[in-house]
This record gives sequence, structure tokens and C-alpha cells, in this order.
Amino acid sequence: MSTPSVDPEPETSRVLTAPALAMRNGLVQVLRIGLLKTGDTADNVKNEFGDFDAMFQRELFLNAGGPDVQIAVAESHRGELLPKGSVDAVVVTGSPHSVTRPEPWTHALAAWLRDVHELGTPILGVCYGHQILADAFGGRVEENPRGYEVGTVDVRLTEEGRRDPLLGTLGERERLIFHAVHSDAVTLLPRGGVLLADNAGSEVQAFRVGDHTWGVQFHPEFTDGIMRAYVEARLSRIEADAVRRGLDFNQRLEHVRSSIHPAPLGRRLLHRFLELALQTRLRRIPG
Repeated sequence: MSTPSVDPEPETSRVLTAPALAMRNGLVQVLRIGLLKTGDTADNVKNEFGDFDAMFQRELFLNAGGPDVQIAVAESHRGELLPKGSVDAVVVTGSPHSVTRPEPWTHALAAWLRDVHELGTPILGVCYGHQILADAFGGRVEENPRGYEVGTVDVRLTEEGRRDPLLGTLGERERLIFHAVHSDAVTLLPRGGVLLADNAGSEVQAFRVGDHTWGVQFHPEFTDGIMRAYVEARLSRIEADAVRRGLDFNQRLEHVRSSIHPAPLGRRLLHRFLELALQTRLRRIPG
């Protein structure tokens, strides 16, 4: 049998592959994921756990029994973007940058995301990725009026969220547990956006545009170890937020640290996104 052709990957990306298989009509299907990196993580986090791309690669590669995953990494904050149509799904990472302070690369990324959405390619934006998606589709992002959200948090699914093909499959429960750290937030849904989740720390924890583009404010790629390291990296922000809100810093810090515990639903969400991306890929195969 001849080997199916695979589009060449762009020279600007780094490509990694995990060993698992999905079949249709006897052909091995490689699920090509574009990982759009939008910034570098804190140094202490990077030194222990790797950068944002490494966090996602670990979680996506732990997709036992799923498709053969090939990940192309592009550093969009340094001007890299993947050719449109070259991947089966897109993940947009978090970032220390702010959507409220646009730069030339953020405008280019927003336009690229709109074009890829129009192609029908599944997209998942995480934290900054969630915010840039909202901005790209006409929503509003501001400094979070509810303050600096950090730690392991409860997220409440809306009725639409409980029916959602991504979030609604995470269990028969209204409240889910994820790790979060952010100072900006989506305060107005994008045009046609559907609210899927909220909580006390952010009025838009997740949304969907169309049937294949999602934004989540929380971090499904974080482990509890990464979350603890992030808290130590963001002590000055936690203190500034406590002062601004009239809270005792030491009590606030103790509350944040004590909130942290494993949040395995993050991995399940990422694996479910792969399943949805594979379904989209297989629908496009003739026969």
C-alpha cells in the first residue's frame, strides 16, 4: 500500500510526534496540531516544567488510544504563523502579554485565527488564547474587574456548557475544577459567542464561536506542580491585587496556596478536543 502524503511542515515550526494510531479505510491518520505559542512562561516555571509548548505537548502526547499526534509549534509572539490549512486543529497558548496592549503580531494572529476558523479548523484558545479569540471575533478584553484570579478554582457550566461537545463531556456535574492565573478577562462575548462557563473570578470562563472554536480562561495544561510554581512567580501581583482590594496579603496568599490540588479534568478536556479534531478530520476523508 502506498504511504498517504502529508503536507510539508513550515520551516518556522518544530514538529513532534506521539505514537498512537487512528484508522479509517485502512489508512493511518496523523492528526496535525498547530500549537501557537503567544509568549514565554516565568523563568522558575520554565526551568522546572518547560515552556508553554512543552506543557501542552506532554498532555497531548498522553492521549493513550487516540490518534497519532503531530505537533507543529509556531512562536506567534515572534512573528511566526503556520500556513493556513496545514494543520487539522489549533491550540493557542497563554502568555504574559496582554490583549489590552495590542502589538503588530497580535493583529496578525487575530486575522490568522479568523481565517482558520472560516476554514472549519477546530481551535482551542487557553487563557491569553481565549482572550485573543474573543478580541478577534469582536468581543472585549479588559483588566479583570473581579481581580487577579490565581489558584485551583471552581468553574460553573452554563446550560449551554452542559450541552457543549467539549465541556459537556467532562462529567455529570455543574461545577468543574481547573487551574487558573490571569489579570485580564473577557468582559463581552464575541459576536455569536455562546457562554459555556463562568465563576466568581471571571464572568466568562469559557465560550464557543460556531461549532468548532472554543476559548477557556483556565489552564487545562497545568498540573498542580506548575500551579504552585506560578504562584511563587506571581507573588508581587498577588500582593498588589490584595492591597487594591483591601485584603490582607498573607491571608490571601495562604488561601491561594491552600486552594491548589490536582485538576485531572484539564487533561480530559485536551483529549476530548483531540477527539473532536479527529472527527472533523475523518469527516473530510472521502468514503
